[in-house]
Formats: sequence, C-alpha cells, structure tokens
Amino acid sequence: MEFVLIALGGCFLVYTVPILQKMRVNLVDAEVELKGELVAEDPKRFKRIITVYRVFGDIPEEKLKRAIELTEEKYCRVLHSLNKDIEMETAYEIIKA
Repeated sequence: MEFVLIALGGCFLVYTVPILQKMRVNLVDAEVELKGELVAEDPKRFKRIITVYRVFGDIPEEKLKRAIELTEEKYCRVLHSLNKDIEMETAYEIIKA
C-alpha cells in the first residue's frame, strides 16, 4: 500500500511542478507528503488519503491552488485509477525560500 502512496505522490509532483513553472513563479523546491488510512476489514484498501503539498519559493497562493486543482482534477492518472469512494483531503504550505 505504501507503493500506491509513493506513486500517487510522484504523480502529483510530476504535474504540479511543471504547471507552476509554466505559471512563471519562483519555485525553488517542492515535496508532497501523503498519509493513508485503511478500512478495518479485508481487503484492506484506502478509505482516506491525506495529501500535503509543500512548496519552497515565492509562490502566489492562488497559482498554487490552481496548479493543485489541475493536477488532481485533470492530469494525475494514478489518482483517477483509485476507487472514487476514497475520501481525499488536500492541504498545502508555502515556505518562502
């Protein structure tokens, strides 16, 4: 199950970073942290995934929100391959660098 989260996190960054670069923001670095909660019964699948995007640089909040929205709603194929009943929670942090 950890590999699913790794794939999802990689997918998020593969799309979010280039979108931010196309927006011409001052992006120094980016990372994503994911935590998953499993259901109690077998098959133990995800019931909830919490994602925290952490970006470093001078990034306007509106542009980051738009990049995340595009990534999650349109581009990330890993996310769209998961069951639709998984509760997804997304947060972000902008760290001035």
